[in-house]
Amino acid sequence: MDNGALNDQIWLDTLAWLVRGEVGTHMALVNARFAILVDTQLLQRQWWLKELHISEREPIGTGAEAMIVNSDGSRFSSPLPTEQLPENVVGFNRINIRYFDTEVINFLHRIRRLFSTDISLQFDFRLTQTRGWRSMARHIWPLLKNGLIMLVNLKRLHLTRMHKYISPTVLFDCAELFQISSTVLPESPTTYSTSPNLSTRLLYNWLHTPRPDGRPVVFKLTKWKSGWENFVNELITVVLHSCGRPGQVHVLASFDFNYTRSEQMVNTMTEEKLTLSSDVHQRPDGGFVSSVKILRCPAVFTEANVMSWLRLPRVAGEWHPNLVTIGFSDD
Repeated sequence: MDNGALNDQIWLDTLAWLVRGEVGTHMALVNARFAILVDTQLLQRQWWLKELHISEREPIGTGAEAMIVNSDGSRFSSPLPTEQLPENVVGFNRINIRYFDTEVINFLHRIRRLFSTDISLQFDFRLTQTRGWRSMARHIWPLLKNGLIMLVNLKRLHLTRMHKYISPTVLFDCAELFQISSTVLPESPTTYSTSPNLSTRLLYNWLHTPRPDGRPVVFKLTKWKSGWENFVNELITVVLHSCGRPGQVHVLASFDFNYTRSEQMVNTMTEEKLTLSSDVHQRPDGGFVSSVKILRCPAVFTEANVMSWLRLPRVAGEWHPNLVTIGFSDD
């Protein structure tokens, strides 16, 4: 087909479907017109970083370097860029921070606009590290907290360190935080005769505090805990005896056995309900996988309240947008 039969905008829209390498090394070579179109398209296109790993420079071991993984799987290492981030770079899949110094601080400040929204955060500090937590809390946390929507693979130690080095109200200081996946089961202070661990109490308070914007909070339990039934019974009690502003909660869990408990109850005073359901599948080896879901939600969905639940389908999977992993040593 004669490429002159299509106008420039159609070709620009078509080029947008090609990866950057194909655009630059193939289409630009067709003719002079296509070379101009490619230049225009590359300048207009919005780009996402696939993966950026910040680590100690090898092999000399002084200073930081960046390893970039491209969408085609290729990777290369270079010193951390000292220029401002190009305006057409608008997001990333993953940033992995394994080394920390003044150079890294300055680099993170240069790219801080990437942290303004939809950030997922995962900690990977070793058990004995404390100085790394202090550095993270002072220099990195302020860049992330306003855009933070998810805490991923949160462990008991992480919650304790966050409370100590960041803030006692750390989970409430993040206005956009609506999902936490964790191996820690939230526990009410009244569940046992002795006070529960600080981390379980932090999670409990976060889970049962209604968001100001009315959206549900999502908690995903990533490992079976013996206190699960107590947790479910506590949720039921909270809903049945609630008389104030209703909370909206979505709990997800997956168990490697046949879990069949189901519940449904309604609080007519607060016009909310709680449902517990499980979807059980048998594995080829004869074992079972139970996908468990608990919803604390309006008893009747209306046009006014249904909008707050429209974000829920995206959280059921394992994909985490704009994931930042932090785990550098104390050295």
